[in-house]
Amino acid sequence: MIHFKEIIRSAIRNKTISIISISGMSIAISIVLLIGFWSINEFSYDSFHKDADQIYRLCLDGIINDKPTKIGGTFKQAGPLLQSKIPEIEALSQVHTLEKGFVTTQSSSGNEEGIITTDISFFNFFTYLILLGNSSECLNSSDKIVIDEEMALKYFPNKDAIGNIINVFNKDYQVSAIMKNMPENSHLQAHFIISFEGIKGSEGENSGSSDGYMNYLKISENSDLKELTQKVNFAMNEEYPFYKEMGITEFLQPLKDIHFSSDIRFDFVSKGDKRITIIFLSLAALILIIASFNFINLSISTSFLKAKSIGIKKINGCSKTTLFLNAYLETGLHIFLAFVIGIIISAAFLPYFGYLSGTSFDIDFSNYKIYLYSAILFIALTLITGTIPFVYILRFNPESIIRNKLKSKGISPVQHALVIVQFAASIILLIASGIIQKQIYYLQHKDLGFDKEHIVYFESNSMAANYKAATQQLKEEADIIDVTSVINLPCQWNSGDMISIPDDSTQNAVLMEIVDIQPNYFQMLKIPVILGENPFLTNNDASLCLLNETAVKRLNLKDPIGKQVCQYDLHFTIAGVVKDVNTKSLHNLVDPQIFLLNRYAESNTCFLVKISNNNKEAIQSIEKVWNQYNPDEVFTYHFLDSKYDELYQTENTASKIIAIGMVIAIFLAFMGLYSITYYSTERRIKEIGIRKVNGAKTSEVMLLLNTSFVKWIIIAFIISAPIAYYAMHKWLENFAYKTSLSWWIFAGAGAFAFVVAMTTVSFHTYKAATSNPVKALRYE
Repeated sequence: MIHFKEIIRSAIRNKTISIISISGMSIAISIVLLIGFWSINEFSYDSFHKDADQIYRLCLDGIINDKPTKIGGTFKQAGPLLQSKIPEIEALSQVHTLEKGFVTTQSSSGNEEGIITTDISFFNFFTYLILLGNSSECLNSSDKIVIDEEMALKYFPNKDAIGNIINVFNKDYQVSAIMKNMPENSHLQAHFIISFEGIKGSEGENSGSSDGYMNYLKISENSDLKELTQKVNFAMNEEYPFYKEMGITEFLQPLKDIHFSSDIRFDFVSKGDKRITIIFLSLAALILIIASFNFINLSISTSFLKAKSIGIKKINGCSKTTLFLNAYLETGLHIFLAFVIGIIISAAFLPYFGYLSGTSFDIDFSNYKIYLYSAILFIALTLITGTIPFVYILRFNPESIIRNKLKSKGISPVQHALVIVQFAASIILLIASGIIQKQIYYLQHKDLGFDKEHIVYFESNSMAANYKAATQQLKEEADIIDVTSVINLPCQWNSGDMISIPDDSTQNAVLMEIVDIQPNYFQMLKIPVILGENPFLTNNDASLCLLNETAVKRLNLKDPIGKQVCQYDLHFTIAGVVKDVNTKSLHNLVDPQIFLLNRYAESNTCFLVKISNNNKEAIQSIEKVWNQYNPDEVFTYHFLDSKYDELYQTENTASKIIAIGMVIAIFLAFMGLYSITYYSTERRIKEIGIRKVNGAKTSEVMLLLNTSFVKWIIIAFIISAPIAYYAMHKWLENFAYKTSLSWWIFAGAGAFAFVVAMTTVSFHTYKAATSNPVKALRYE
């Protein structure tokens, strides 16, 4: 028989224990639910597409510049070629992501991101919802454009957008359809969709032009992927033999894997980082372990309070099954209450968690995985936290229990193990937090080899079209030191090609970043020219170039000045060599770079403005010039050093989350330790009284009581240190430039855990050691 009243009375009688257990578990559950739901969202990217399991993206893999490199795009003609030769390919769709575009209507304008070009089959291939318009015909003309709800509301707030004209890249398009905003869990994020025919240069791209096209293939069910990949490689090598010469192979990437493909370059899609997902899940697991062990420890510590009741039931013939059911029901009610509180906490902190994780997601209550995850978590917690304490109590002899002969000297071996694991988990988090913070500090303070401070950047088509006049006006402002421009931001690689020595084989070509600059680019960023000179300061000859040190080494040039390099049929003479500088993320080594005179300054350029320390006045000066050329557009600007901080957003996010998790984990661990110490000292109170009557000093009693806890911390440190070392060593392998695993972080984490633990324990042991022994022995 299940005794509901007895369970409720027990909870009320031991309300302090219940409150501590439930509150600790509630905090842990709220974190596990938040991270779990977020992880479900991360792993559900692109799963909403019809036949998502049959869709693959064509990618390249090879050793480029001595480094394993994967690329998410290839030539536009590759898709139709494969579709014509391989019968397993049922459908094809191609996407090319464009840079920012200046968008105007009769009433408003703006510089917008999220512009893609694609083919007519896009909305039949992918499952993006068209709200107004025909999905089969909305891209069948070069003058049609599809926009999403957000842009329709922004540019046509008081009227129906369908049929209206919108200008993008200085070309007029007619809005043919309104699509629902692309889901957050889509690797493609677009506000404007234009057909290939609608963008000059997109139609008819061949092997000699751009390889920035993403080719999506839908393959027939039950196709042999390995065999299909072999067919793809054979067809591609036959059409593009230089791929084979360069050792580049093709592979098919599942659609659902694209979001986590942080190792694939040049595809410009929305990506997550599986590392941070694993870090979050590990953090949630550690906190849940600590909270569960607290729950179990408190149950075992107070087992003598329930022992007599269980002994009486066993003597009266109560079956083990019934006892187990009662134990699970009591535990289940506690866990259920903790779940309710945890759900309330997680709902309240959902926006803050989104801010910390750098993502925005809503809990999709129509997703069965959420309920399955919650049910599994509830059942697992009930079974684990209910079984161990009950089995511990059940092993006692019923007769000894009834006769009050149940003896216990403090904390059991099971509790020893549980507390050690709790401390080990806490120390791991302390070490991880310290090393991540040290690496972030290293990244933010490492000398990159150039000056990125006090530089404002912005884009403006109208100012680019009047580059000389606009830059001259900017330089005349008192708070502006210098102005230059570059085709892309220094931290971005959006343009690259194979560069070789004339008459050399394609096999010896080097993939380089092509950087189109203004003459004063190196001067403003303080990038040293270490060999030759910067020819553009005195010469507008577009046939001249500069290379960085890595490019010279990759081309095996001994005396590079005056020698020629070529980009297919374009030849450039090397006039200078610039020092290698870390313009990209420190996750990677310096790439080969070729610097050319900006051939696109009047149509596509990013302005870099060096300003004085008077940020406010300098920004106002830039805005004054901006308004002359862009009277109807709001001035939008950014700081270059902030852009570099964004390169390490994953690390910053991990640091914040782990720091918060560390605080919570330590709080839970020491909350449990506080309770266990209390019950441990209470169960030894008569022993303490006898020792004091026999002359034991307070310090001797405290030493006796604290010794076991000291052993726990030492053992926990011995366990946690190698685990943390291995985990953080693997994490640091993601960086080409990294800090060291300093011994003092490990020692500091152990010392901190020791001090806090001893402070917590000593609070109880001191009270017990200084109490009046008469009270303890009164009833002896």
